[in-house]
This record gives sequence, structure tokens and C-alpha cells, in this order.
Amino acid sequence: MTFADAIGLRRGDVLALVGAGGKTTLTALLGMELLARGEPVACCATTMTLLPAPDPRIRVVFANREDAIAAIRAALDAGQLPWVAGEPSAQRDPACRARDGVAQPIALTDAKIAGATPAEIDRIHAALPDLTLVVEADGARHRWLKAPAEYEPQLPASTTVLSPLAHLGVLGKPLTEQFVHRPERVARILGVPLGTTLTPEMIARVMTHAEGGLKGWKPGIRAVPILTLPTPDFPVPDALVAALLKHAAVSHLVVAWIGERPWAKAIAAPNAAAASAGPDTRGRVVGVLLAAGGSSRLGTPKQLLPFGGRTLVEHALDILLRSPVDEVIVVLGAHADEIAPRMQRPRVQVVVNPRWEQGQSTSLHAALEALPPDCAAMVFVPCDMPWIPPQLIGDIIATWRQAGKPLVATLGGEVRGIPALIARELFDEIHRIPGDQGCRVLIRGDSSRVAHVHADPRLLTDIDTPEQYQAALEEHHRRRQGEQMHRLKSIRNLIVDMDGVLYRGDAPIPGIVPFFQFLREKGIRFLLATNNSTLTPQEYSAKMARMGVDIPPESILTSGLAAADYLATRYPKGTRVHVIGETGLREALTSAGFVLANEDVQAVVVGMDRQVTFEKLARATLLIRAGAFFVGTNPDKTLPVPEGEIPGNGALLALLEAASGVSPLVIGKPEKHLYEIAMRRLGAAKETTAALGDRLETDILGASRAGLFSIMVLSGVSTREQALASPYQPDLIFQDVGELAEAWRAVLGG
Repeated sequence: MTFADAIGLRRGDVLALVGAGGKTTLTALLGMELLARGEPVACCATTMTLLPAPDPRIRVVFANREDAIAAIRAALDAGQLPWVAGEPSAQRDPACRARDGVAQPIALTDAKIAGATPAEIDRIHAALPDLTLVVEADGARHRWLKAPAEYEPQLPASTTVLSPLAHLGVLGKPLTEQFVHRPERVARILGVPLGTTLTPEMIARVMTHAEGGLKGWKPGIRAVPILTLPTPDFPVPDALVAALLKHAAVSHLVVAWIGERPWAKAIAAPNAAAASAGPDTRGRVVGVLLAAGGSSRLGTPKQLLPFGGRTLVEHALDILLRSPVDEVIVVLGAHADEIAPRMQRPRVQVVVNPRWEQGQSTSLHAALEALPPDCAAMVFVPCDMPWIPPQLIGDIIATWRQAGKPLVATLGGEVRGIPALIARELFDEIHRIPGDQGCRVLIRGDSSRVAHVHADPRLLTDIDTPEQYQAALEEHHRRRQGEQMHRLKSIRNLIVDMDGVLYRGDAPIPGIVPFFQFLREKGIRFLLATNNSTLTPQEYSAKMARMGVDIPPESILTSGLAAADYLATRYPKGTRVHVIGETGLREALTSAGFVLANEDVQAVVVGMDRQVTFEKLARATLLIRAGAFFVGTNPDKTLPVPEGEIPGNGALLALLEAASGVSPLVIGKPEKHLYEIAMRRLGAAKETTAALGDRLETDILGASRAGLFSIMVLSGVSTREQALASPYQPDLIFQDVGELAEAWRAVLGG
């Protein structure tokens, strides 16, 4: 079993390792293990730790620097493991030596490095929610057992898993500084004098005590103790296992060998032992996503409504998968054929309820029939409550484990019901729920068997009407805008679209002069990159000058120039090409050494042409059908002008594709060629570069494909409503470049 699987790590978890007995080694093992399986992961420390030796597999990232998030992204893009900490320290650790038999997933120096702050780890988690963070959250000075000081552990607020460690070499040893870090604190927890011989029960008490290994634990955090072994065949005392699993917060523990050929295994409470203690609150918890309804009130399948770049049902599934449930059952009914393909994830089972029209109870019954035999409880979550946080589901599960009641309901103001947990002892009652009734039938019954988790009523808002849906989109945008604004601090390069961003036709967009003044004042390098190929860079420069902005030609990149650049990698100078396009495209090709011709050509290049004729289109069609390589500068179907929108180059490409039966290779946005050329001209890295545009289907989608931070303005083609419901979600949205400059200046502090 892998270490991640033994602990039960899920994508996006924040695992805090505390205690003693191999935290740094385990951190590295987990990081390299998840990296090898292709999952985004970063190793972190909030305490003094050891600096990794130079290694091409690892990139050290300093969390207190503005480009920390960008550096993590860059490391992951390069297939490296980000190692996140604070700043280097002058301290050394001469006691740190490679020990025989200990796994060395990475080489560590004896140089110390300061830890990141918990707030910095939280910032990383907020910016990269799919990133698994493995955090070494306290130090132990190479001892085998410890109790934390007043200032320890340094737990991020985003912690989802807390794992206290102890090395079993400490069993039978005296409670002294030689084996235990801060032995006086351990003695106080145990109520024994220093020098006492340590027993299995004592180790368990220290690991699960509120002032010991579980200091800082709160409901919703999964507690998974880890026992590291002195030898691979070291016997783990049954008394130690039983004492650890007896604690209400602990669902299972991990036994690990971190020496040569490291391995791990998980140990859960035996069913018989759990049953003898009362209600079974230690078994597997299954999340049930209820997504079977017909959603007739919205006039379209509610489950497939766009939300945050995904569908509403995908958003709900992601919430469940980031919560402490062991697996998820998705119950579908209406539109199942459309929804099911989107539900194909690890730990997810799809169940189709053919009787969904008979009411919600039939979906509960379908979930029951699909449960694994070791399921101890189900948590029911509807697909139309997008604000339920994973932490709330964790709180529900933790309340069940602590209270031992078979029902846990969410209470928010006057709202009393789901998300709700129902334990195994009530499964038979679920079978008897009739018609269009759900969990609330049981919750409204015998109150003595119901525990409650309180939640902000706003988290329990559902979507039933078009007005509620639009309000949810607006709220999601508001939250996203707030989360992403700080990213502007790390942007040092900007690729700016032109049509619809800086002007419409010949009319400038208000605010462009102070916008460029701001960029130059703050030293933010920029390049104007347009899909429009009609003008040369010199003509665009003159156009910008007429609007009061000085932009040199070398700071302007057109899709015509990008097309010429691409063709130059494929064909030698002197190659004959046929062109539909205006001056900008024709000069770009001739400057690159191509010969413009009407016959015997290797390629047909099509850009915007406001003098296009039937004869031009007919000639291009014949050449393409004869085998010429078909290239389009850009796919923009329309072009913004002060009066509205007129046909763009995408309309010409569609006509030629229909006539020739050949699809063009498009060079401009949303393909990434134009953005990559722009970054090369700027000498810019992805992590410090943003793309600014007005079209979702070209500028924003292209930025996504190029891996760039994206900013959208509403002064061009795409509207706010389209952006909020689009699968191509811009990172930030502003009314125009003037508003962007004001907001950016505020983020930078003047």
C-alpha cells in the first residue's frame, strides 16, 4: 500500500505531520510518491527544517515571496516537486546524518531553512485548491516522541488531515531527553515522573492528547496517527493499536517502515470491537450525491448548468471528493446519459435510478442498494447547493463519531436538514420512506436520536429558479475575484489584445492613456497581440498614436506575423504561398521570405480581408482542394466596430472549410502559438505573465491553453453574463482597462 493510500490522502488535502519519528523523511516520501503518480503536490514546512540538496527533481519555493504561487506552478509544469518553506537560515544541524537503513527519497543538507507561516500555506491552498500539501508542522530534534510547546504545532487553518507520529523505538525506553523531545511536557500529560518506562498505552495517550499529538485538532479534520518502526518486522503491540483507535477522532492508523524499501499499511478498528462499544461510528462513510431530478422549473437540466467553468453537478462532486468521505455514490435519473460521462472519477460510483420520477425516496433506495458492505453511514448532499464547503461535511462526520447518534442534520437559521448523515442502524427506515420525501422525514422524527451541526444559512442556499441561478453565478464571481486579485502582485508581463480592449474600430476605449501610464510607471512590460492581421505593426503603432498612446512597432504582434513565423519553421524562404488578406498579412509573409502567388503554391493563408470577392474565395478553394496547406490567421467570427459586430476572419474560414472539405490550421488565439511568440519576445515566464482580452472563445480560452493568468474586460465582444456561465473562466473581470489599472494600483499599494 502506498503511503498516500494508507493515510487516505485525497487530491487537494492539506496534511499536517506532527510529533516525532520521521516527519521530514515521510514528507519527502509522500511528495515523490504523489509526483510519480502525476498528482499535483507540494512539500511544506511551518517549522525549521532541513534544506534539500540540489536536485533536478525538486524546486525550493519561498512562500513569503510574491511569486510563490507562480513558482509552484512552474515547478509542477516542469515535473518537479515544490519544496515550500520560509527563508534560508544561518543555522546548521550537525546531528542530521544519513542513517543506515533509512529511506532517502531526497538528499538533505545539514543547513536549516525557516518554515513558512500557516497563513502562507493557506494562501497557497486557496490559490491552488487541487494541490495536495504535505506540511511538516513542528520539530522534534531527531527524538522518537514529543509533546508540543506553547507555540506548536503551526497548523494551517486549511488543514484537512492531522497525523501525529511516534517512532516505536521509544517503547520500553525511559522518559528522558535522550529519547523524548520536551520530556517534562510528556510527563505532565501522562501524570508520571521523568524517567518512567514508556508503555504502549502511554504512547497512545501522548499521540491522542489535546495537548499532545492532537493539539489543534478540530471537528472536520481527519486524525490519522502514524507509527514508524525501528525494523521492518517490529511487532506493533495490540494494546497500542487498541488505545489509538479508541479515540473518537481517529478513524484508522498507519504503520510505516521508512527504511530501505519503505512500506505502509492502514489499520482500522475491528467491527466487533466497534460494535461492542455502542453504535458503529468508525466504519466507512459514503457520500451520496443526489442528482436525479428533472429540474423542470429552470427549463434546462439543472445538473448541467455551467458553474465556475464546470457544470453544477461536477462542482458538487468536487465538494464531496474534497471532504472526508471514503467514496461517493452519484444517483442519476433524468438526463443520466448526458451527466454520467462527467462523473468518471476515482472513488466515484454512478447509479441510475430508473424510478426517479416517483420522488426523492427512490434515489435514497437506489443509493442503499449500491452501498459497500462495510459502509457505516451515508452523507446525503444535493447537487444544487453550491456553497456547501467540504469542511461542513467533515464537521457532520466528526459530530457523528463523537455523539454516536444515528442522525446528524445541518441547522442553519430555520433551515433544518441536508446535508445530513444517516448511520447504518437506520438504513431499514430509509427503505420505508415513501414517494417524494427524503432524509427530512427521519430528521423530523425522534429528536433524541438527532445531533445537529450549525452552519451559516447562506451556505445552505439552493438553486431552483433562474433568478437564484444568476445570483449564484454573481456570488461565485465575487468570491473568485476576491481570491484572484492578489495574483496581480506577481504579474510583471502583460499580453494585451487590441480590438475591443483598447479600441472599437477607430474609437479608443476610455482609460487607455492612464492604463499605459500605469504599466510603464510600475515597470510592467507589455506587448500588444492581436488576432487581426489587416494592418502592419507600423500602422497599428500609428493608430495607437492617434489615440494618445505611444506604442513602438516592435511591441506589436499580429496574427499575420505569427502565421509567417509558423510557416517559416515549415518551409524555406522562396516558398510560394497564396494569400487572402490585407496589407498586414501580405507584408508579414513577404518580410519572412515567402513569395505571394496565385498558382503552384504550397500553402493558402487566409486572414481578414474587407475586399474579399467571390473570385478570391473560388481560387483559394481550388488551391486547397488541390492539396495546398490551409492556414488561418485567426478564428474570430466577428469583428467589433462602434456600430456593433461585423463578419470576421472566422466567417471566411468557415466558408472555405465548407467549400473545400479541409479544416484550417489556426495560428492565432485560441491556439497558443501567438501567446508563445509573445512570451518569447518579452523574455517572459508563464508564472509572471497575464493575458488581457475581451473574447471568451479566443483570448480567454487561448490564455488557458497557454497556461497564462487571464483578465477579461467587458468593453468588447463577450458580456459579463456570458463570462459567468462560460466553461472558459477568466481569472479576473473588469469593465475596461481603466478599471483594471485602478484595481491593480490598489493591489500594489499606490
